[in-house]
Order: sequence, then C-alpha cells, then structure tokens
Amino acid sequence: FGLLAVGVVAGLGKLGVADMKDLLSYWPALLILFGAARLVGWPGARRTSCGVFWLVVGSALLASVQGWISIELWDLWPVILVAIGAKMIVRALYGERIGSGEPAPPAAEA
Repeated sequence: FGLLAVGVVAGLGKLGVADMKDLLSYWPALLILFGAARLVGWPGARRTSCGVFWLVVGSALLASVQGWISIELWDLWPVILVAIGAKMIVRALYGERIGSGEPAPPAAEA
C-alpha cells in the first residue's frame, strides 16, 4: 500500500499535476489511515488500542508537519513510554482480550 502511494505521488509530480514536496508533507496521514484500519479490523482482527495509538501519533505528527502545532517527534517519547506502560498494566490486569475487540472476561467474584 505504501509503495503504491509513493508511486502515485511520484507520478503526479512528474506529470506536473501536483508538487511532490507538498504532497509528501502529508506522510503522517498514512499513520492515521493505518490506525483507522486497525480500529475497524482491517486486515485481520480489530485492535482498538493499536488503532487509537496510531491515530493519535499520526494526528500529532500531521499537525506538526503542517505547522498547526509546534511539536517534534522527539517530544513525544515520554508519551509513548506512558502508553506502553499503560498497555502492559491493562494486559496484566485483564489479559490479552482488552483492545482486541473481544468481550472482556467475566469479573471474578470474591
């Protein structure tokens, strides 16, 4: 999919239809599309947490590249570490099913 997108952008640039540099500034939109695909379960199983992660990262990078906000990729690493830690805690408490689109296991009675 990514190779096809690069080919289309290069072709439009060669034909003079669009400026390749302008089109390439929208590369984070691919991350947003990937996140949306994971949210709806294409291809394969639905992965909610993965989809939300890529939607947020792609949106932040797109906003940064377009100049809507001033944030760099390097500024996001603490947020990424917190997200990974939260995911580990949720998996430890609830198992692998959380974020996969499957129903949560029944609560254990005390």
